Amino acid sequence: MSSSTRDPGTSDYEYRQRVRKYRPTSLLPLIAAAAARYHEQEQWLNSPYRKYTPWALADAARVSLACGTEHNRSDATDQDLLQVLNAFSRFDDPFLRDKDVHGFLLRMAGQQMTWQVPEYETIARTAAIFEQTPPLQPMEFLRPGWDSELFGCTLREYVGTAQLAWASAISCAGRFDPAVFDTPDGKLIARHVGRDTVARVLDAHFAASVTGFRADDQEAAARAGRDGRLRRFTSNPLRGRPLLTGFGPGYLCPVPYLALAKATPWGVYFTGLSRYGEGFARDLGHLFEQYIGRQLRLLPRCPGVRRGHLRPQERPTQDRRLDGHPARGGTAG
Repeated sequence: MSSSTRDPGTSDYEYRQRVRKYRPTSLLPLIAAAAARYHEQEQWLNSPYRKYTPWALADAARVSLACGTEHNRSDATDQDLLQVLNAFSRFDDPFLRDKDVHGFLLRMAGQQMTWQVPEYETIARTAAIFEQTPPLQPMEFLRPGWDSELFGCTLREYVGTAQLAWASAISCAGRFDPAVFDTPDGKLIARHVGRDTVARVLDAHFAASVTGFRADDQEAAARAGRDGRLRRFTSNPLRGRPLLTGFGPGYLCPVPYLALAKATPWGVYFTGLSRYGEGFARDLGHLFEQYIGRQLRLLPRCPGVRRGHLRPQERPTQDRRLDGHPARGGTAG
């Protein structure tokens, strides 16, 4: 297709103006309901025109929170949300200017791949790393009781709180109301994590007001510099604070998966990093090495493995990986 007939795409300014046409109190509940309706990969891949991807919904929520206003704006409809998501999919990309394939793939991977992980296996990995892998050297921060100091509760209660917010958001159109503890189901939930603990942890680590969100977004958006096409690749504050207050009873969760992601290994990492800095990262790095060693010890027939480590003379080469399959081209012998 010649450049004269190529779709010029949508600029970030045009996209933000489209989102700003609608009141946040109207658009954000629609986003949350859609994200709950298409929360599984198979569902959003089969959504109308394949537009309801979690990263598109998360960015629409971000822009509405950061730039939206209630004054002199319209109520959004489902069709309006679809048009917003269509505009997102038509973004002008820097690749059209610089032809940098590496940069393009790096941006796409950062934007999309973190949404395509198995939920239950990932949460199980949190327990495997932090509770079932003993450190082999003194830790600066990951010492006994580190979870209560960091989260204000045990790791198990923290993960349970994230799972509760996630499951509620999926089944309740993106909402979590602590009043669930007043129901028969709430009595079952309280056997694992109490109402007071859930409220305290959500307010301390998960929830944000619109004002707090906007402050975080200004800091993140500034990293894009003057190129507006890079804004959507900067960190979305919803990753750190996936629940919102001020949108009715309880909490609104625009993208349910982000609530669960707080309890993944990388969610715990960023929470610890924000409080303790690089010392926490070093501790986790040492612990992760031991975790990988545990996995290697499950491969006793692999000739390159001894006591959970690779022997230097038998490290995988560029032609053969540890799993025995060729790294590039050819067939496994």
